[in-house]
Amino acid sequence: MSTQLPQYSSPERHGQMDALQGVRSASSRPPSSILSDKQATTLKEYNQIPKLDNDTMPSSSAENGKIAPTLERNPVARARAWFMPYAAEFLGVMVFVMFGCGANCQVNLTRNPSTSPGFQAGSWTSLSLGWGAGLAVAVWVSGGHVNPAVTLAMAVFRGFPWRQVPGFWLSQLLGGICGAGIVYGNYLRAIDINEGGTGIRTLSTAGYFGTIPVSYLSNAECFVSELIGTALLVLSLFALLDKSKNNWHSAAVGVQTSFAYNPARDLGPRMFTAMLGYGRQVFTFRSWYWLYAPIIGDFLGGLIGAGLYDIFLYKEKSNVVSKLLQWRDRRRTRALSNGGNQTTESV
Repeated sequence: MSTQLPQYSSPERHGQMDALQGVRSASSRPPSSILSDKQATTLKEYNQIPKLDNDTMPSSSAENGKIAPTLERNPVARARAWFMPYAAEFLGVMVFVMFGCGANCQVNLTRNPSTSPGFQAGSWTSLSLGWGAGLAVAVWVSGGHVNPAVTLAMAVFRGFPWRQVPGFWLSQLLGGICGAGIVYGNYLRAIDINEGGTGIRTLSTAGYFGTIPVSYLSNAECFVSELIGTALLVLSLFALLDKSKNNWHSAAVGVQTSFAYNPARDLGPRMFTAMLGYGRQVFTFRSWYWLYAPIIGDFLGGLIGAGLYDIFLYKEKSNVVSKLLQWRDRRRTRALSNGGNQTTESV
C-alpha cells in the first residue's frame, strides 16, 4: 500500500495554474472565443519567455576577440579567439600580395623571349584584374581591413579599438612579406634569367614587388598621387560600409606610382626584396621614396578620405562632426562647472 503525500500550494499558485490551463484549452477554441484578462496576461508572459533554438544557442565562434560564454573557461579557445583577427589580417594581406605580385611577375617576365612560353602571358588589363581579384578574395577570406591605412581610419572615425591597431599593422606587414616571398620563390628562375645572373638584382625586377614610380614624376607629385588614390579608396570603402547608402566609387589615378594605396602591400614586399639580394637600393631609391609616398601619403590619404565622407555624407551620430560638437559641449560644461566651484569657494 503506497502512501501519497499531500501537495501543498498557495492559492496564488492555484490561480496561476488555472489560468495557464485556461490558456492552453483556449488554443483549441474557435477564434471567436475571448480570453479573460487574467488568462490573456498569463499568455502574454508565457510568449515572452525566450525559446532556445539554433540562433539563440551559445556559439563557440569569436568575433573581434569576444569570446562566447561557453568558452570563457577554455584557455585554448580564448587564445584562438584572441589570435583570429590578427591571423585574418596576415592571411588577407598575404593572399592580396600573392595575387598582385604574381600578376606583376607573370605579365612582365613573359615579355622576355627567354622566359616566355611562346607568348606574353597577360597585359595591363589582366594585371589590373589580378590585383582587383586579389583584393576581393583577401577581403572575402579574412573579412578584415587588409590595409594599415584602413585600420587607422577605422580607429579614428569608427571606434576601432586602438589597442588592436599595432597588432593589426604588424600582422599586415608580415603577411606582405610572406606573400612576396612565395611569389619570389615561384618566379626565382625567371628573375635570374631576366636579370642576367643569379647574383644580379636591380630595380627593374624589384618593381614587381614594391612600387617604383615613373621617372618623370617629382617626389611631391608621387606623394600627392598616393594621397589622392588612398583617399578615394577609403572614401569608397566607407560608402560601401554605410548601411544608408549603396554607392561605390572607383579610383583611376595610380598608374604613375604603381598603385600602392596600401602601406603593407608596398613595405612588406620591399623589405623582402631588400633581404634577398636587392639591398639598400629599394629603400634609398629617389630619396627614400618608399617613406613619403606609399607610407605617409597612404596613411594621410586614408584619413582625408574618411574625414571627407564623415563630414559631408555620413548621417549616423558617430560621425566626426558630431564627435567634435560633443567634445566642445563637454569642455563648456567642464568650464562652467569649474567656474561655479570657484565662485562657491570665494563666497
